[in-house]
Amino acid sequence: MSQYKFQLVGSVTWQKDGLQDQILYASTLELGKPKMLARIPPDLFRGPDGTLWLMSKGTVARLQGTDAADIFSLKAIETDEIIALVPTEDRSLIVLSRRDMNSVLTRLSSTGELIWQRNDLPTLQQHLTQAQLLVDFDGSTFLYAVSREVGQVVKIDLTNGSSTTVVSFESQPPQKVWVNQGSLSWVVFSDAGTHTWVSKNLETGQQHTLGEPPLQYILDQAQGSLPNGRVLLAIPKKGELIWMNSEGLETERLSIAGLVRENEELNVGIREKDLICITRWKSGEAIDPSFQVSSFSSSFSRLIAVEGNSYYVLDARKLIVFDENGHKLKELEQFEVNEQRLQREGAIAISKSVIEPAGSILLVGADAVGAYIVRISGAR
Repeated sequence: MSQYKFQLVGSVTWQKDGLQDQILYASTLELGKPKMLARIPPDLFRGPDGTLWLMSKGTVARLQGTDAADIFSLKAIETDEIIALVPTEDRSLIVLSRRDMNSVLTRLSSTGELIWQRNDLPTLQQHLTQAQLLVDFDGSTFLYAVSREVGQVVKIDLTNGSSTTVVSFESQPPQKVWVNQGSLSWVVFSDAGTHTWVSKNLETGQQHTLGEPPLQYILDQAQGSLPNGRVLLAIPKKGELIWMNSEGLETERLSIAGLVRENEELNVGIREKDLICITRWKSGEAIDPSFQVSSFSSSFSRLIAVEGNSYYVLDARKLIVFDENGHKLKELEQFEVNEQRLQREGAIAISKSVIEPAGSILLVGADAVGAYIVRISGAR
């Protein structure tokens, strides 16, 4: 774990007139109140200029510094549903929305004003069963749309919204595509259950494919392209990030058992076999020696909160409290998923990772106070 660095790079507090907390509720009632199941971290976006954006419940926040954000207005778009969005290099937005059963592509200025709006693109003329917007690090913007089992990736001209097809999938279009430094990537599934990673250079047309075991079996959890032909994979349930090299082999695996914040500090839990190794970080530097906690009944136990020198680890239905030396202080049995837990718990979304140009990874988390963004760097 020593080669990794963890840094808290941004946060936004929940506000009624800003970014709002999103809670998943059970359909049944408990003691007259809906049962709270989980807190859902917002979606995370990175603009070509490095600006970070968050979206929750249709509200978009553009981060300014590490602990402030501007609410980006979508009022100029008359829409029934936001399907996808991406930032541009001038801090404006490209938004794909649905209005009266029609798909509409819109560009908004950095202040939220309408620049252009298109619903006449050939890609948008049929009912879309799948759609995705992508932006490369140089600002090139793409729309991936699937209709009637045919998929197309088109490049969007930011001046007027016109489009040019760059890749077509005539059958079995992929579930998702990624763009990284001029190459488009996707995963191909076969009837045999094997998965193949395909990367195509959009300038030369040259394709590179990978499909060797054992990583082919988890390619359906691909998170995106890394520099030098590498790929980031994930197993969200386990909190694992996996780095695959350009030959299709695993080079690193990081099992995250919690990334929670306390004030300006980040508390990192890393799973090492039956142990959780916990380290405090501030400004990208470890500020205290790591210590270990153990004796868990579940292999999915995780750090959910830190309060002073007390560390809270959720282990199945138990909440175990440790001190800064790894000694158990107390144990709360039957610690159910409910409002009491969510008032304390911080959680990250492995499946919403964002890759930066140098290969560092951004993860978004949420707790009762607000949303926060963590950078993981140092992977080789």
